[in-house]
Amino acid sequence: MSTRWPSVSMETRPPIILRNWITFQLRQCISRQEALATKHPLANHALQVKKRLNSQFRNEIVHKYYSCELHHQTDFFIKHYQFTDSVVRITPGVIATADVFTL
Repeated sequence: MSTRWPSVSMETRPPIILRNWITFQLRQCISRQEALATKHPLANHALQVKKRLNSQFRNEIVHKYYSCELHHQTDFFIKHYQFTDSVVRITPGVIATADVFTL
């Protein structure tokens, strides 16, 4: 007896992929910070992880936008990253990203 998985519509898929990508970035930032946390236990490591994640998120979004623009795939970028103005907002010459964590 086979079980059919419900199909995922493209309307709900990009937010889930973006959420998973942000979670992956967070795990990477935390794992990098773990070694420093054992050597410097009194430092504010949570703040450093938040700053690093915000910076990494912004840098990768900008890189992905310029890469898509270079290859004439801005529709792909809009579909997967700018599906709402709350995550990425692009105006001529300016790419604004939302902070994952407020500081």
